[in-house]
Amino acid sequence: MGRFKAESATLATDLDRRFGFYMGDDERNEYIYKFVCSRPWDPTNSAANKDLLDDGILYVAHFTAVAGATAGAFRGSWIPLLPSTDTVFGDGAGGKLKLRQLTDFAGVNDAEVMANILVKTRMAADAVGATMMDRPEWTAVRPRIAGFTKLEVYCTLTNNNRRGNLPASINNPDGSTAAASARPPVDIVNPRPDNDYGHIIRWREDGDTVTATGFEWEVFVFCGDTLAAQHVPSSKTLATAGSYNASGYDGYIGNINDTPDGDSDFGAADGLWFDHFGRLWIQTDQVGDGSGDWQKVGSNTMLCADPNTRQIRRFLTSPPKCEVTGVITTPDGRSMFVGIQHPGEESKAADPTEFSEWPKTQFGGPGGRPRSAVLVITRIDGGIIGA
Repeated sequence: MGRFKAESATLATDLDRRFGFYMGDDERNEYIYKFVCSRPWDPTNSAANKDLLDDGILYVAHFTAVAGATAGAFRGSWIPLLPSTDTVFGDGAGGKLKLRQLTDFAGVNDAEVMANILVKTRMAADAVGATMMDRPEWTAVRPRIAGFTKLEVYCTLTNNNRRGNLPASINNPDGSTAAASARPPVDIVNPRPDNDYGHIIRWREDGDTVTATGFEWEVFVFCGDTLAAQHVPSSKTLATAGSYNASGYDGYIGNINDTPDGDSDFGAADGLWFDHFGRLWIQTDQVGDGSGDWQKVGSNTMLCADPNTRQIRRFLTSPPKCEVTGVITTPDGRSMFVGIQHPGEESKAADPTEFSEWPKTQFGGPGGRPRSAVLVITRIDGGIIGA
């Protein structure tokens, strides 16, 4: 399934019982992948399913500015990372070199070439011209319920403060660029320079199948700070085509649909999960102490979004210097489990409560040293959470 900083591996199925896994590479300027198993899941023979992950095709995403069939959507494609795939390098005869022809992936046979591709996955994605993204993390597949029948996938692009920096640079197609060191110009799917707050995208696979090689994508939400006083620095490429700032829009504000405006500001979206009723839950991972770019946003949060209206509401606010990560509910939706990770992070060994004493400060009890925890949340009236 490829070697990279895999932040997620979210399973999707289609009507042909084929399995696809959507994955983000948690680093600035890296890529979005999917792995599609070669054969379908067999519901009548569990033994036949044990090695489904042993054979399949790994794809990397390429996003374009070609208009899609739906208003505001654009086209994209999945590039297979196979020995026979064309690269961006010319062969001197009007064609393109294949991955198997590059020194980094060469082998005595295609099996060895494939092994090299899977170990050097980022380099292979560079070589085939995949789209550099603003730190893709979690993916989530929208459930087919309440009349919704599409194969729709969401991905958090947490942030990228190198996007739009000068001098501009991209990942070298020969794979020689150190991770996160490039300064890519803005593009259609990553349109904000100095993308401190990040955004969430979504796409629908052609034919609603995991085997599709094309899709239509759009930005679901640009995260941000409604009261942002700082504007994008002049050192960024403000006039680059496709940048919101090129038309006078302050990219730090975002376009979060909340009421009243600003009450659900958030950034650095990380975790994503759809509940059993089709609501999208969003978790954030930023410094978490209300400093710098986050002084008006505060600490990390978990929010709930309606995928139809794009309305977003804040659900909880975390203790200082922690990450909100991991969420699930019981099937009836009446009990929710949420992870609170490393509260008070970066405190000194001699002063472990320097930044936080949670959970003592909220729930009481002995000892003040901060501790990670899993919360169980229920409604006072016993109802469905998020309803």
